[in-house]
Amino acid sequence: MADKLHIEIAQVARQGSCSKVEDLFEPPAKRILARLLPDFLAKYKLTATELLHRAEMLHRVESTGSLLQFVVQQVAVARASSEGRSVQEIIREFNKLIDGVIAKVHGAKRNGLFPELPADKFGALAGALAAKPDGLFILNGALAFHLRDAKTWNEKALRLIAILKAGEKEGGAFLRGAIDVVLGELVATPKALDDLIGSRETFGDFVLALLHHFLGMTEEVQYADGDAMPLISTLMVRGVLPLAHAALAERIVDEIYSLERLREDSLDDEMRMFRDITALVLKGTGNVLKRDDALAALDLRSKRFVTAEAVKMGLSNSVLPDEKIDWLLFAESCITGARSKQILAEQAVRIATADSFKTRFQISSVSLSRRLQRLAGLCAAAEASGFHENDKRQLASACDSVAYDLTVQTKLFETIEARSPNPVEKVLTLLKLSEAGTFTEGRLSQKVRDLVIGYMATPGFLAAYIKYAKADPAGAMSELTQRTAKIGLSAGDVRELLAA
Repeated sequence: MADKLHIEIAQVARQGSCSKVEDLFEPPAKRILARLLPDFLAKYKLTATELLHRAEMLHRVESTGSLLQFVVQQVAVARASSEGRSVQEIIREFNKLIDGVIAKVHGAKRNGLFPELPADKFGALAGALAAKPDGLFILNGALAFHLRDAKTWNEKALRLIAILKAGEKEGGAFLRGAIDVVLGELVATPKALDDLIGSRETFGDFVLALLHHFLGMTEEVQYADGDAMPLISTLMVRGVLPLAHAALAERIVDEIYSLERLREDSLDDEMRMFRDITALVLKGTGNVLKRDDALAALDLRSKRFVTAEAVKMGLSNSVLPDEKIDWLLFAESCITGARSKQILAEQAVRIATADSFKTRFQISSVSLSRRLQRLAGLCAAAEASGFHENDKRQLASACDSVAYDLTVQTKLFETIEARSPNPVEKVLTLLKLSEAGTFTEGRLSQKVRDLVIGYMATPGFLAAYIKYAKADPAGAMSELTQRTAKIGLSAGDVRELLAA
C-alpha cells in the first residue's frame, strides 16, 4: 500500500511542480492528502477540500505535530526517490508550502473572505467569482463554511445538491465543477460512501448498490426519503457530475479487488452474486468505468473461487460425478478470466474421463433414454460454456464417448432396427429420440445421421412417408425437411436422398 501511495505521490509531482501554495489546492494534491489523512478526515467528516479551507481544522492537524510530520515525510520520501533529491531538502520546501497554505486560509478567515450564504445565493456568488484569479479558492471556502455543521455525510451531500439545483443557472459550469470536486471527494471517502449507501445485508449487496447507483438504476436500490445517493446517481448519469461518477467507478474497482467475501454463508450464493456483479460491471464499462481496469479486478476475484480449497468445497456438495460436472459448469458461468476457467475445465475433463463417470451410466435401474438424455445435456452444456474451445471439445467428447458406448452395449440401434417394421418408422423413432435430446453431439449424432440417411435412401421412402403423415406431398416434404434439419441434414440433402 505504501509503495502504491509513493508511486501516486511521485506521479502527482511529475504532473505539476508543487512549487507554490496554490498547487496544494489542486485536485491531485488533495487526492494525496485524502490518502494520507483518512482517519482524521473520517473522524471530523471532512473532505480534503473542506480541510484546506477550514482554518480551525488545519490548526488541529498542525497541533498534532506527528500527524503533520507524517504527511510531510511521506511526500518527501516519494518525491526524493522520484526526483533524485535529498529527503531533507524536500521536507524544507514542503514545510514552507504548508506554512503558506495555513497562512492563506487563516488570512481569509480574518478578512471574512469566505461568505456565509444560504443555498440559493451560491449561484450568484459563483457567477461573480468565475473570472477572478482567487475565485475558486473563495467559492470552495464558502462551500466548506456552509457544510461545517452538517452532522452526517448524507447531509453534506444533500446541501451540495441543493446548492447545485438552486444556483445551476447563475453559477453555470464554475459552480457545477466546484461541487463535483467535493462530491467526488466525498464518494471516494470509504466512511462517507458507507453512510450514503446505508446498511446492507452483505458486502456483495453493498457492491451491487454501488453499481446500481453508478448505472442510474436507482429503482433497484432500497432507500428512504432524504437519502442523497439516488439524487447523486441521477446527476452522475446525466453527466452533471463527471468527477463524482469517476470516483464511484474507481471505488467499485477497489471494492472488487478487496479481500472481503461477497457472502459468507454459501459459496454457491456468493458465486451467483459475483455473476450478477460481473454482468453489471460489464454493462457499465466505457469512458468512466474502464473495461481493462474492471476486468483485471474481476479476474483477480475470480481466482479466489478456483483455489484448490474453494473447488474442493464446491464439489463436496455433490456425490455423483455428473453432478460435480454440473457444479463446475455453474462455477464457470459465474467467473471471468481464461486461467480460472481453465482450472475448472481441467477438473471437469478429469471427472468425465474417469471410470467412475462411465460406471455412473451403467445403472440399469435408470431408463436408457434418461441416461442418454443426461449425457446429451452435459455435452450441450459443455459446448455452450465459456471454456476454451479445446476444453469444450474434450469435455463434450468424453460425454459423447460414454453415450456411444452405452448405445453399443445396450444394442439400441439394433433394437430399433428389429422392432420397427419399415424405414419410415425407423426414421421417425430416431427423430423422436433426437428431438427428446437423447443423442450427444459427436460420434453418436453422426451414427444417427448415417442411419437416417440410409433409411431415407430406401426406394419408396417418400411415398411411404406421405401415406404415414396423411398429408399432401408438399406438406409432407416440408415437415420431413424441418425435422431432419434438427439432426444436421439440409434441405438439399433431403431432396437428394429422396430423389435417389
